[in-house]
Amino acid sequence: MKKINVQLLLLIFFTLGATFFTAMTLKAGIGTYIPFVILFGMLVNFFYYNIITFELQNYFIRFIICILSITGVSFFLGALTSLNLVSLSVETSCNIASGKYSIDYAVLRVGIDAFCIVTSIILSFVFHLTFTIREGTFIAMFMLGPLEKKFMIVFRSLAKQIQKL
Repeated sequence: MKKINVQLLLLIFFTLGATFFTAMTLKAGIGTYIPFVILFGMLVNFFYYNIITFELQNYFIRFIICILSITGVSFFLGALTSLNLVSLSVETSCNIASGKYSIDYAVLRVGIDAFCIVTSIILSFVFHLTFTIREGTFIAMFMLGPLEKKFMIVFRSLAKQIQKL
């Protein structure tokens, strides 16, 4: 229950941040964000609880699947962010702040992930919660932002080429 409350607070924080940065005019709007989050959560739960019902014993295979998953999520988020299909609070905040303050998108994204990891560690110790951060969390922290930035560049370039046609 406490985990959900912290996630909800962070979601609200970044949604308000994205709204503030864009002066209350998100391109796709918060109205598209909420159904997307619900749908995405339902899909993750469906695959996690119904499709992926096996446990991988081999650490190397688990590592490879972790890398592939992070790459897939980066591809997906890069496409959504660069094409303005859905306004995602963290990605939109990073994208706007990187343009407005000339800070590298990947650095901002890694910084936000680091902040969330540190917050999770502190909350785990303070409230005696289960410590759930492992090596995959750190791998994702360092890979997600930079890969997302690369995919955003690719999708923006593709969008420009398609517009020329």
